[in-house]
Parts: sequence; C-alpha cells; structure tokens
Amino acid sequence: MSHRPLFLLAALLVVGAAACDKGAGTTDTGVAAAQPRSTVARADTVFVELTEWSIKLSRDTIPAGAMVFRVVNKAASPHEFEAENENEEFEAGEIQPGAHVDVKARLERGQYEIYCPLAGPEGAHAKRGMRTLLTVS
Repeated sequence: MSHRPLFLLAALLVVGAAACDKGAGTTDTGVAAAQPRSTVARADTVFVELTEWSIKLSRDTIPAGAMVFRVVNKAASPHEFEAENENEEFEAGEIQPGAHVDVKARLERGQYEIYCPLAGPEGAHAKRGMRTLLTVS
C-alpha cells in the first residue's frame, strides 16, 4: 500500500487549516496585522474641530502637562488655530479645508483662549464666533 495518498491528504489538511487561520490578526508574512485605531480620545489629546464660525473642543477641562491638540478643519475655507494664556502661546499656521494638524504643547494651570486669528489684527474670525475657552487644572 502506498503512503502517497495519506501524505497528500495530511498536507491538504495542514494547508487548509493554515488558510482558515489567515485573517485572524496576521498578515501573509505571519506578522501580527495592525488593528484599527480606536476612536476613543486619548488622555493626552484634545480634538479640535474648526467649522465656519465655531470651534468645538472634545474636552473643555484637561490636566496640566503635555498635550496634543488634533486640529481638524471641517470648514470650506482655510483657518488657523491658536491657544494662549498670559504666559504662553501655541499655534498652527493656515490649515486647509479637510486637513488636520497636530500641535504639541506643555500646558500650565489656568485658562487658555482657543481661537482662529485670521482676518487681520482684530481677528475677524474670532469675533464671528471662532473662540472658546479651555481650562487646565
């Protein structure tokens, strides 16, 4: 009796089991596949949404220390981002519609004004509603 049919059957079972296991978090190279990033806000990130004439923060109170502002321009026109108190200022230049920018900051305790400084020294965008406050505790 030939062992060849049994060998082929065993080989097919091993290959089939390996194929069924694919997609369970591995790539073709056997390396763990990247998992989708969570949409849950990290403790060190404040999400900032710029729209026409408003700024929305994911949180309005945060702890002092290192922070990243993830600024997304959802408006139809360019905007800027600025966060400042009496001692320090953090800013991003012009952000095009649909784009985002990460602004790294080390924040001290106190109130920060978050606003769009566009449209001249008087900040016409801020006057039209693109202004809010952030409390750092």
